[in-house]
Amino acid sequence: MVRCYRCGEQISDSDAIEALGQLYCKECFDNYFCYCEKCGKPERRSFVGSRAYDVDGKHYCRECYEETPTCCDNCGAVIPRKSEVIRRDGYRYCRDCFNKLYLECDVCNLDWPRGEMITVGEHHYCCECFASEFLEKWDGTPCVIKKG
Repeated sequence: MVRCYRCGEQISDSDAIEALGQLYCKECFDNYFCYCEKCGKPERRSFVGSRAYDVDGKHYCRECYEETPTCCDNCGAVIPRKSEVIRRDGYRYCRDCFNKLYLECDVCNLDWPRGEMITVGEHHYCCECFASEFLEKWDGTPCVIKKG
């Protein structure tokens, strides 16, 4: 008999599951670990979840994730480095596609879909910032405003 590293319950040697150098009962292992789809090594779920090492519904350990190609969900191009993947609303984008689909608001500095942006001259505004910058101060003079 051995003790589960996580909960301390006694488990038989045959029921113990080894992960990262420690022994766990099945319940603790299932709650805190998952197996890498590529190499089969256990990886902590907290790591998988926090670092988004879940590619197309499959979990990967740190090493295998870095070696697994990621494709842009918009154009399909392979994004060579994981650090270059831009995640937004559950999608993965290469820098070019992200820049084509999103604009940064000149006031709040958040990225918004281009179709939701209001452009005045060379400046881009989300609806909320546009309202606070212009509508509250508008004196009725005509101006050129372009949506999208």
